[in-house]
Amino acid sequence: MYEKVLEFAEISNTKTVGIIGSSTGSMPLFIAPRARKVIGIDLSKESLRFAERRTKQLGVTNIEYKKGDAESLPLEDRSVDVVLSDCVINLVPDKQVAFNEIHRILKEGGILVIADPVRKKPLKETSDELLTGCIAGTVAKEDYTRMLGKAGFGNIIISDITELARKIWPDHEEKFDKYGLDYVIVKASKLAKAVKSADEIREKVRERYGEIAKGKTGCGASCGPTKIKDYTKKIGYEEEDLSSVPEGANLGLGCGNPIALASLRKGEVVLDLGAGAGFDAFLAARAVGEKGKVVGVDMTPEMVKKAMENARKGGYQNVEFRLGGIETLPVADNSVDVVISNCVINLSADKDRVFREAYRVLKRGGRLMVSDIVLEKPLPDEIKGDIETYIGCIAGASLQKDYINSIKKAGFKEVKIVGSSNWSFEDNDVKKNIGKSRIGSSLLKKLNGNLNKIIEIRKSIRSIKVQAIKPG
Repeated sequence: MYEKVLEFAEISNTKTVGIIGSSTGSMPLFIAPRARKVIGIDLSKESLRFAERRTKQLGVTNIEYKKGDAESLPLEDRSVDVVLSDCVINLVPDKQVAFNEIHRILKEGGILVIADPVRKKPLKETSDELLTGCIAGTVAKEDYTRMLGKAGFGNIIISDITELARKIWPDHEEKFDKYGLDYVIVKASKLAKAVKSADEIREKVRERYGEIAKGKTGCGASCGPTKIKDYTKKIGYEEEDLSSVPEGANLGLGCGNPIALASLRKGEVVLDLGAGAGFDAFLAARAVGEKGKVVGVDMTPEMVKKAMENARKGGYQNVEFRLGGIETLPVADNSVDVVISNCVINLSADKDRVFREAYRVLKRGGRLMVSDIVLEKPLPDEIKGDIETYIGCIAGASLQKDYINSIKKAGFKEVKIVGSSNWSFEDNDVKKNIGKSRIGSSLLKKLNGNLNKIIEIRKSIRSIKVQAIKPG
């Protein structure tokens, strides 16, 4: 299980790692060769003494052990880069307090990775055996998301590894079935000071995109000097697309063209997540015809108002815009044929929930087609959670493998990346123009003017097109 936790942990020899529930030292010893320093924390004096003897005998010098528990961690504020825990948090009586404590000790941009059982149904019995056996204290996946968000974490990813757990602990297989348990890896980031919580992320994004809708700023996904029309062609649209929609519908906020690969058919119902001023919704309306329908959902009142005005100007009768969040769609179950989205899901702090909602509203056999920003490697700690890079579709982006896993976990099948490209300007343009946009100025500030580091970050950012099917 340690190897699986390590896959998510982003550990390097420059980082300090805290391990909650270090027990007899196995996990600290596994992590130590990969980290600058490891701090093991455990309640048991006997376990700590055994771990210290074992570590000394092996000649490992970068591990320190401390007595303490998850609800009162014996570490200074902002003192560790990564916190790990394996099958421990479920034993903690007050998990919210524990997550608050973990948030306190993590540096800004720090990573939390825990492996824990979660329950799919309420327990009908309780006992000391169930409590110590990591069962009675389990909670649902949704509880982890809620508590982590309340503590100030973002970029929350929950990956199901139940099949792996069954192989590692075959003698526990009966318990998984009897008590309705899954085993998961939970990963979350401590957001930078500029962003305190998932709610604040949402509010900041709403505020900025409201300004864009009003024409007060033009800095969205296409931040910088590139003109909207040229940028839109660059990401896959044709001149005919640009000329067929009302003026003001294309704000240059996308990162691809999901319509081009969605294979829309006459009479279909299409849902556009984060519809903005209506650009993709209007192109979809043309494709599905008068007998079809397009519903655009956006959480920004100013955007919905602008989209409705554009629909009126264009005389669209088969397009409707609704105010709502993509994590809680104002759309009925099993009611749409196709879900599209263009450079929006990366802005959500709960991507798992977005894809579950998309799955819910799709009919059986329905199709998902999204264009979005993902990362090939983790961002530097300095810019994780920074509001300008978040709004610019970078700081909120997931690693590509995490993004695809979120789609699969929601229940989708035949998940395929059907298009992938670098989402960056040429290096010369970066050097010349980086300071002319909000996002560029923020990157320069956060990275102390290190242009080479900014160029490396740009190279790791990908624009992908992903399609998937809801099983019939």
